[in-house]
Amino acid sequence: MQKIVAAVPLRNDMDRAEALRYWREVHGPITAKVRGLRKYVQNHAVVPPENDRQFDGTIELYFDSMEAFQKATETPEWQAVLEDAAKFCDLTRLWVAPADEVPIV
Repeated sequence: MQKIVAAVPLRNDMDRAEALRYWREVHGPITAKVRGLRKYVQNHAVVPPENDRQFDGTIELYFDSMEAFQKATETPEWQAVLEDAAKFCDLTRLWVAPADEVPIV
């Protein structure tokens, strides 16, 4: 199983609650349609009192292999994910990387 992780910064020109709602209720179902996607998790960051955060959450995308992920990125469903992400996410600060999950506990 290949895991892709991303640190997600929300757009500064959107209300945070509305951006999180959009991410969960609109973008989530769009992402769920990506071919070959085995699991999709959104992790919404809790805002510290000083409101000082580098990003607003993370995502985890699971595919059978890196090849399956690459193939998924060539689909219209993936293009829809990218286009929709710009509606709530600051794509200039988005950080994405393949990762090996190493369970400890």
